[in-house]
Amino acid sequence: MKSVKLIATDLDGTLFYPKKRSHMVTKENRAFIHRFVDDGGRILLVTGRNAYFGEKVGSKIGLPFDYIACNGSLVVSGGKRIFEKGISNEEAKKIVADLQNDHEAKLIFLFTKDHNMVCQRKEIAKWVKMGYSIYRIFEGTYREPYFKDDELFEKELESGMIYKILMFPGFGKKSIPFSFELAKKLQPLYPDLNIVASEQAIEITAQGCTKREGLSFYLDYNQINVDNVLVVGDSGNDISMFQAFPGRSFCMDHSLEDVKQHASFVIKRFSDIENYVYPSAETTAETND
Repeated sequence: MKSVKLIATDLDGTLFYPKKRSHMVTKENRAFIHRFVDDGGRILLVTGRNAYFGEKVGSKIGLPFDYIACNGSLVVSGGKRIFEKGISNEEAKKIVADLQNDHEAKLIFLFTKDHNMVCQRKEIAKWVKMGYSIYRIFEGTYREPYFKDDELFEKELESGMIYKILMFPGFGKKSIPFSFELAKKLQPLYPDLNIVASEQAIEITAQGCTKREGLSFYLDYNQINVDNVLVVGDSGNDISMFQAFPGRSFCMDHSLEDVKQHASFVIKRFSDIENYVYPSAETTAETND
């Protein structure tokens, strides 16, 4: 591989794997990050989460990071928002109504410019409220702020800049196939949106807002050659990055087979990339044939 100057990494299931609910990132991943940055490399966070977590990761690890949030809807470089694009409010209202009325959405979040995450109170079943509350207790340092407010939800839907809509058609492993099927069904109905399934959830952004396109914009802005970039992820929203970087894409071993097939290499830990950046080390990754 040519000299690696930038590693673009997903967070959940990738940099955050395995989970450390108090420290966020394992000591092995931290050590590799610091070594790479000390040698002049860049770590770019590419996540489905909102801007809040781009800042939080930097404070936890003790390094400032550029980041791409909401699957490419927001790109931040050097502390400056160099790109942002929201879903049109009319389109957002249309698909939210569709998800609620025709697809029995269990939970819908809006990721907006002014609010990290917003959901409705009245549309959530009691068992979902209870389950999500319990889930948040065990999230530890991965927990992020959200607003459960009907009025705020409607206000953001009407006039806010909506980076992403996150919808859960169900919960648990049994809901994963349904999420992928529903995403495929919805995409042709909404050509102005990008709709992708990430395990149990469906993520919706404006057309042109994917991790691949956010990364492309960032590289052009910073004049970084694509041959000096590695990408790593674990879920459906990372496939666009894998496809854009043949021979330089890494997928986590615990990922779904439908996701792994799009990457060039399979690794067990984010820190395993060290064996490719510093090839004198013995590699632990498997090549996808």
